Amino acid sequence: MRLISFQVDVFQSYNDTVLAIGLSHFSYNESIFSTADISIGIDILSEDIPSEKDIEIPAGETVDLSNFSLDKNYSKNSILPHEVQFVSSMVAHSCSLNLKGSTSISHIPEIIASGRAALDSTTNASFFLCTGYVSFSIMVFLCPCSVTRSIPFVPSMGSFLQLQVLLPLLALSLVASKADEKSMDRVPPKNDEEVVFAREEGRRLFLHTLLRALLPAVASQLVHLIAFGDLMISFEMDFIRASCSRSGEINWKTVARCGALSDYSGPAKVWAGSLMIAELALCTICISASFHSRAERIGKKSPFRNQVWSASTFVSTIVVIAYLAVGLGEGVLRALSWYTYFVAFFMPPLCLLFCERIKHYDRKYEHRAEQLRRLQFETRLGMWSPKENA
Repeated sequence: MRLISFQVDVFQSYNDTVLAIGLSHFSYNESIFSTADISIGIDILSEDIPSEKDIEIPAGETVDLSNFSLDKNYSKNSILPHEVQFVSSMVAHSCSLNLKGSTSISHIPEIIASGRAALDSTTNASFFLCTGYVSFSIMVFLCPCSVTRSIPFVPSMGSFLQLQVLLPLLALSLVASKADEKSMDRVPPKNDEEVVFAREEGRRLFLHTLLRALLPAVASQLVHLIAFGDLMISFEMDFIRASCSRSGEINWKTVARCGALSDYSGPAKVWAGSLMIAELALCTICISASFHSRAERIGKKSPFRNQVWSASTFVSTIVVIAYLAVGLGEGVLRALSWYTYFVAFFMPPLCLLFCERIKHYDRKYEHRAEQLRRLQFETRLGMWSPKENA
């Protein structure tokens, strides 16, 4: 930071973002405010303008303030309060903020910290949305590749709830996350329009997003495979005996490899599809806890501190339960085997642990990249100093 002419302080960080802070009642500051990336005006004259609250009324006396006017308390040649506010608003029209009073400068670090927290949480929510949509796409892609002869049915209502309700709801709740403890100590990446990703960053993001999205999709296909066999045995036993196995033991493995099921379109297929999309939704809800921070583990930064996310998770779970209550027929849940429930409830925590393991590699990469940026900023400060632009 250095003080230059026109009563403006200019900060230029490592990422080439120029922050201008200056007095908003000087007309010649307007050009600097308009050329800076982020400008903050300080209106110090407004704190000298008296208000009705500043009038001291002696104890026991009553003063009629109905006809009180600030403009009447000024001489004919003085600047009126409305004129001061008008000039300040004209000069600071390019400013993102126009703070009132010199004491308001102390809030600038809090404003910057809030901005960084909002940027980090929005970025994490965007990564979560990408992961959720990619996971749904992989699940649909795996349907024709399923080991069962009957292609899994993807319910339209379940797809709508997953893509248009649950994912946006959870992503918006992630935006309300608080910043990491060391967010203000990290050096941000350099803001170069020609560089979209750092070295090997694009490939790493693509690979890790694909890995995070793969396990929930596979889990939903596994639940469908087992549940479809259980439902066919419970509700379509005559069809199975006539078309798949005339003798011998019949289990979900036998049903999965039955060639006669390629043309089957009964209720068991629809119910199995509903269970498949519900399993994907449960895995998505569970892995959303891992996207509160890209650097800190869940044990260090509990996601339940975000009350908005906790409420959204509860609502999302209720939506999944209500969808199953409406979409499944009577006796469907009782027809499922115990290992179907085991897989259904074991896979969401496993997906979360898998995401946390991937975060471990992300944390190592981000820490190394941040240390390199700090080294470059401290050893090559002259390249990014405002002196170059003076």
